[in-house]
Amino acid sequence: MPFSDITGIGTETMPSQHGQPMYRMTLLTAHGSTPLSDGYGAGGQWFEKMRETIDAFIHLERADVSGHSVNSGDSQLDASIRSMLTQGRRIDAITLVRQSENLDLTRAVQRVNDLEKRL
Repeated sequence: MPFSDITGIGTETMPSQHGQPMYRMTLLTAHGSTPLSDGYGAGGQWFEKMRETIDAFIHLERADVSGHSVNSGDSQLDASIRSMLTQGRRIDAITLVRQSENLDLTRAVQRVNDLEKRL
């Protein structure tokens, strides 16, 4: 993949067996995301710091999976939910929202729907 195709560095999230989120980094392009590893790990703050470091190193503006700029106020959780939705992992996104924000199913589905409308 040529560097010119990269629009940003992303973080994918999935729930672990114990309900804690697990992370892996991705390269973002206009065509979607490409995982940088085949495994997930704990430590969301480490992944966020590493993503910022790589972005700064290759001088990329932080971007979401659609290639649009992400407002610096967007949370890592929102970026993870968007990534899951673009991968067709709607149920995983709802599960992550329920676990991360301690919401009931109805409110978690509404939160995911709201983010999906903005994609």
